[in-house]
Amino acid sequence: MTYANPALGDITGLLPEPRVHSSNFSPEATLTYTPSDDLTIFASYKKGYKSGSFKVAVPAAPGEDNAFDDEEVQGYEVGLKSRFFDRSLLFNLAFYDYTYKGLQVGGIADSVGGVPVITTVNAGKARTYGVDVDLMYRPPAIEGLSLSASVNWNHARYKELNNIPCYANQTFAQGCNTFFAPPSGAQLGLPPGVGVTRNGVYGFYNAQDISGQRMIRAPEWTANFGFDYELPVGSGLKLGLTNNNQYSSSYPAYLANGRPNADNVQDSYFRVDASIALRDAEDRWEIALIGKNLTDKLVSSNCSASNSAGGIVLPFSGAYTGGSVAGPMGWAETLCFADGPGRSVFVRLTYRPFN
Repeated sequence: MTYANPALGDITGLLPEPRVHSSNFSPEATLTYTPSDDLTIFASYKKGYKSGSFKVAVPAAPGEDNAFDDEEVQGYEVGLKSRFFDRSLLFNLAFYDYTYKGLQVGGIADSVGGVPVITTVNAGKARTYGVDVDLMYRPPAIEGLSLSASVNWNHARYKELNNIPCYANQTFAQGCNTFFAPPSGAQLGLPPGVGVTRNGVYGFYNAQDISGQRMIRAPEWTANFGFDYELPVGSGLKLGLTNNNQYSSSYPAYLANGRPNADNVQDSYFRVDASIALRDAEDRWEIALIGKNLTDKLVSSNCSASNSAGGIVLPFSGAYTGGSVAGPMGWAETLCFADGPGRSVFVRLTYRPFN
């Protein structure tokens, strides 16, 4: 794979790594034991990878190394799949443990003109392990009713990740404390004393160490539960009721040390979906009232810390990283995309002429 910047033309020869190549062998093996028709015990080993590539969120400039390496993962799962009570209850249980090498992680570099510079780096090592539980129950006494639930406990941590770029105005005390370098560029014009001195050399730090922190968008607990119920209502019609509920504990929305009030963390949330539908006996037509996210909970998706006020809204900047004090632009703002809309209620009409 080769890369060129469309805005600058072919700059392949000016990139430190103008071409990446990947080759990988990823075997899998699974053992199962079925002592009865209603019980299966399994164990599996898996290995996988994602190819390295180039970051494309921001075009590369001549001399910039914008490539990142392969991501590899290997681990195992053990568990069981079972049916009880004349197969009215389905119960599945699994424990998993996976280790990542070179995990591809999105990082936020110091912003330029108020626009976050998004880059991709490789974590040295990460590990995630946990337990999945799934249940489904159809009560024999209530025809047409189905209950379901799933719970996941997940422990996901970066074991080694020390090359994440600092965000705008992150100081040494706030965790911007790796990759030291003498001042350069705009840093040369800063007043004396805003940087730090290490071993008699004056300069600034450019990166932060996230080792040991929770992986982004990886909540400790998640759960889903709900029901489907269909019952006859006379005249050959059927009424369908559906409910689904989603819970998630808190998780980091982006990688950052030293954020006040933990504003890089998405709080725990609870979402509710529900619907009621009327349909004919052959499912040829249906009219449904559907509610999504009835708790009206907005959840962050991709987030970043950006010098937006200093670079876009107000006519000043003054942002740098890894010094002893923050620049005049102040604290970098947190910007997030919402994961889905807020509360929505709508009517859906369906007609299937060939049923």
